[in-house]
Amino acid sequence: MISPNHKWCLMFSNDEIRTYFIDELEKARITCSCIVGETYVDKYVSEDYDYITFDGKKQDFFISFYQCEVAIFFDQEKIMFIDDNEKRFYTIEDTYENIVFEGSLINLSHQEILKKLALIVKILYGKKRLKF
Repeated sequence: MISPNHKWCLMFSNDEIRTYFIDELEKARITCSCIVGETYVDKYVSEDYDYITFDGKKQDFFISFYQCEVAIFFDQEKIMFIDDNEKRFYTIEDTYENIVFEGSLINLSHQEILKKLALIVKILYGKKRLKF
């Protein structure tokens, strides 16, 4: 469960992202390239990651960590995970034509959330397209 001191349940530290997400993907031999601003950086950088790509400089498959939203971009689709406390502020325009996780995340630990996100990346990795 998220500490009451956290405003958003999707507000992760770099240490948490490294430990529960990047390291998990690297065990599966998925290369993670971290980006801060427009610069590729070492995963031990102190600044918050803006993106982590899984296809190198191509950047067609990546994840972005905002404080109240995590988005996975793959095959020109955006898969959105919105903090429970922020969902009421999102409009149809914010989510139109995107895939939006409708479940609750607030009762999950950061470890559980990041491992679920890593699992989604593992499922998508190596695929060419999403089929509906």
